[in-house]
Amino acid sequence: MLLNLKRNNAVEKVGKLTDGKMCDVVFEVMGRQEPLLIATEVTKAGGQLILAATHEGGLRQVNLALWSERSLDIVSTHQNDPELLREGLRLRPRRGR
Repeated sequence: MLLNLKRNNAVEKVGKLTDGKMCDVVFEVMGRQEPLLIATEVTKAGGQLILAATHEGGLRQVNLALWSERSLDIVSTHQNDPELLREGLRLRPRRGR
C-alpha cells in the first residue's frame, strides 16, 4: 500500500489502517526531516526503514531510541547506479518475514 500523508495525523491514520501493527517496510523518499520522523514512527518493530532519498543540506535528527526499541533494519539505498540500488534491495535479507 502506498500512502502519501502529511504530518497531521499520519501516524494515527497508518495505525488505523494496519490495526495498530504499523508497516513492515517503509520507504523515506523525500530527504527531509519531517518525513524521516514520520517514516520512523510508522515502521513496525522488526520492520525495515529504507532511506531512499538524498539527505543533503545539513544534518538530520533521528529518533535513535525508537530505532533501537523497535530493532529497525535501517537500509540506505542512496546509490548513483539504479541497477545496484535494485540489486541491493532485492538481496537484502528480511528478518522474520
